[in-house]
Amino acid sequence: MKGWNHSDVEKLVNKGMVKKDQLGKKPEPAGLSEIKSILIKNSVRYELEYKFHEKRKFRIDVYLPDYKIGIEYEGLVSEKSGHTTFEGYSKDCTKYNMALLDNGISILRYTAFNFNEFEEDINKIINGL
Repeated sequence: MKGWNHSDVEKLVNKGMVKKDQLGKKPEPAGLSEIKSILIKNSVRYELEYKFHEKRKFRIDVYLPDYKIGIEYEGLVSEKSGHTTFEGYSKDCTKYNMALLDNGISILRYTAFNFNEFEEDINKIINGL
């Protein structure tokens, strides 16, 4: 997809992948919005775009400091789909490994097709697995 237009976003809205109020602007994925809503509902403290490595400037989409867990919403449907290229996928692997090995941060990964699993996952975490 070269750029977002009304028709592209409307297709994503119909699939439940973005919210209708995002029409006309670059959409925040509905899955990421849902993840944030679930965290708020469960009173889980979180930080957005958490920078965990100064030199590499790596960021985690959502970070749960009380649990040392990062949440990555993989942008498989986007203008620049770096996650799906060999180089982008490899960079993500390096990032996730550094998060765990250098910082003790575990990473949960979600896409537009599996974000509905997040509520069950966060409940397991909150309740001590």
